[in-house]
Amino acid sequence: MMTNEELINAYQKQSVEISELRSQVEELKKSVENFYIVHNDYMKMDNKENKNLSVIFKKYKNSILIKNMYPDKNTTIKCKNVLKELEAKWMKTEKEMGWIFVGKYKEGKSLEDNSNFIIKTLKEKGFDIEVIYEEE
Repeated sequence: MMTNEELINAYQKQSVEISELRSQVEELKKSVENFYIVHNDYMKMDNKENKNLSVIFKKYKNSILIKNMYPDKNTTIKCKNVLKELEAKWMKTEKEMGWIFVGKYKEGKSLEDNSNFIIKTLKEKGFDIEVIYEEE
């Protein structure tokens, strides 16, 4: 059985621990709130800058590859959901990185003609596209 002094010490120790946990919970709440604010602001952005894309289309075997033209701006992350809807997959090899449309390159058609369905869909979704066609 604990003495009164031991009970008081245990109670004081638990009070301090509870206070520290409350502080940690408050910090976590603020972090989550800030995350939602930033996320919601990003999702609401519908300005031209957010809809600008700078991409390179390239024939890759019997597929079409879309790569970022610039490493730090106008990246394809903005349109990844549209590309996924069009059945693109993310690909990264030692030499290439980008969104690949497997088997979508039809021989006898130019790279531009093969890529039209992608460009058309992106424009319909409000994207302004800067394109370079890179031949193998």
